[in-house]
Amino acid sequence: MKPYQNIIKNNEIMKKLLLIFILLFLKNSFCYAQDGSIDSTFGVNGIVITDINGFHNYASSSVLQSDGKIILTGYTDSSNYQDFAMVRYNNNGSLDNTFGVNGIVITDINGFNDVATSSALQSDGKILLSGYSNNSNDNDFAVVRYNTNGSLDSTFGINGKVITPIGSSHDNAQSIVIQPDNKIVLAGSSNNGADYDFALIRYKNDGDLDSTFGVNGLVLTDIGSRDNYANHILVDTANNFVVVGSANNGLYYQTLAFADIALARYKNNGSLDSIFGTNGIVTTQGMQNVSRAKCAIMQQSGKILVTGETFYPTVPPYPFLVRYNNDGSQDAPFSLGGVSSTASSPWSSSSLALQSDGKILIAAYPGYFIMNRKDDFGNLDSTFGNMGIVETNVGVGLNNSTANKILIQNDGKIILTGDAFNGNNNDFVLIRYNNISSSINENKTHNNIILYPNPNNGLFTLKIDAPFSQATLAVFDVTGKRILQQNITQNESQLNLLAYPKGMYFYQVIVEEKVFSGKVMVN
Repeated sequence: MKPYQNIIKNNEIMKKLLLIFILLFLKNSFCYAQDGSIDSTFGVNGIVITDINGFHNYASSSVLQSDGKIILTGYTDSSNYQDFAMVRYNNNGSLDNTFGVNGIVITDINGFNDVATSSALQSDGKILLSGYSNNSNDNDFAVVRYNTNGSLDSTFGINGKVITPIGSSHDNAQSIVIQPDNKIVLAGSSNNGADYDFALIRYKNDGDLDSTFGVNGLVLTDIGSRDNYANHILVDTANNFVVVGSANNGLYYQTLAFADIALARYKNNGSLDSIFGTNGIVTTQGMQNVSRAKCAIMQQSGKILVTGETFYPTVPPYPFLVRYNNDGSQDAPFSLGGVSSTASSPWSSSSLALQSDGKILIAAYPGYFIMNRKDDFGNLDSTFGNMGIVETNVGVGLNNSTANKILIQNDGKIILTGDAFNGNNNDFVLIRYNNISSSINENKTHNNIILYPNPNNGLFTLKIDAPFSQATLAVFDVTGKRILQQNITQNESQLNLLAYPKGMYFYQVIVEEKVFSGKVMVN
């Protein structure tokens, strides 16, 4: 064999060996990046910890901007009182120095304790923080609006702030939602001097009370025989509001009031929706004597998932997950139609999120940052983490970490936010996990309805090949937030998503009161 033939043969062998090495490397990398594994490209080994001012910092919510930036919101201790606080991060977990002061914004509302419990993003990118503000005697509903750079929005309320007293004692807002017309609804509880009731307030886009909602913008609902606490609100495609929380059922263990899971659905004008449950109200007894709903999310089918905690006075809480049909009845095929536990050890669940493939993510605490994933029947998904469960230890000591919100990026990766104890104080925390996105094919939701071409760069055609008089098209991001809605009057209409980031979205078409849904990919 000639020398140059040996060189060619050796090169071919090296190429084959290199190809084998690359394939093995990719295989190992793929196995490592399984669903629920920590994403080491984010922060430091997948974790970001932020000490705002050297005092206790408590995270209560978070939002994901369309550009991928993350805003973690809550409140921080100062030398005397608590103030609203938020921190914005770049997609890699670094602080965004274009926001506030070195990525941090702190707001004193009323000179006393101000506690932010929830946050939301408007379609124009402005940021809303809601919660309650103390006036030295009791708490009032409070909401603050910020410009995209973190400065207060002077066009909202008084210098960006709105404070609303309701009852004769404490009024605590726990959740916020923005309607498609940019009206803002806060949900929480108000003390009437004897006990607490569900309380809803709606504001116009400028912060003024909306007099077309309830009575002068206010709705109060007494559900149980004593205290009723509203913890979360969502809005559906028909502009109805679903509020979840707990209602005292009249029983007590010493001074602890027993409570049931409580849901109430309201029409757009604030009146209870009588076709939901019993006169707009549903109560469900949990597995233990005290059950509190903390979060709800609506699936594309219109069914409502609710999670929270259930416990007996002398034992730690366990998380639960229950699903309701659109009329308020429990969904029988889901976890055998009951209130199912999401864990085999004591936790308290705090947040829900839906993946693009319909799988359900549940955040829980304390002790660790905990997340589990279930399928559409309520069963643990063994392909996620360790048999469906992920636990990440961040804080120092036991029971000193709180996970409060799940965010899903357009690439499918999961961000879990909350706070953790560092040995002296609590800090804001973000953790990012890998998550393999499901593949998308062209989706025909019905023989007579198609959205095409799918995927593409953002311009789609909706074709309804049947006569109709009324139709609506709505588009949602991977977090379930509605980003677009339009009335359909022709058999072929254009859907324009060019202004939105690349990634996966859901669409829902309502034709003559029938609902069809599917996935759409912008690439």
